[in-house]
Amino acid sequence: MKPPNRWIVVALVIKCLLFAYFSVQVNALPPDQYVGALFRVYDDTKGYYTPVELLLEGKGYSRHGYAAFGEPEIVPFAGRLPGILPVYAPLYALFGEVWAKQLVILLQFLFSTWAAFALGFIAKTWFPKNQHVD
Repeated sequence: MKPPNRWIVVALVIKCLLFAYFSVQVNALPPDQYVGALFRVYDDTKGYYTPVELLLEGKGYSRHGYAAFGEPEIVPFAGRLPGILPVYAPLYALFGEVWAKQLVILLQFLFSTWAAFALGFIAKTWFPKNQHVD
């Protein structure tokens, strides 16, 4: 297998450094704004994760006592697209809330890294080095 181009390695190293930097910044927040080491709870975060957690608890895809809306009872909720459901639900069922949220962040990092690598590969394939515009 041919080794990757140096610029791809440099880009991935920079991405890892940025990830580490922002992870440290998350930990500089007040303790009530983060779950575990990487996951920050901010504004509408509960609108994405709470319905999935309640679904797995048998309460339906809903929000329950969602403080932003002052709802004390279970209310069916379709305010957010359930795209996080197939990723977060199995992780939540297997590992619980804290670890599942950390793993979601790590999966986002891994997929975004792969996407950056794939974009570079596509660009290299479509635009060869010796191609000239006349």
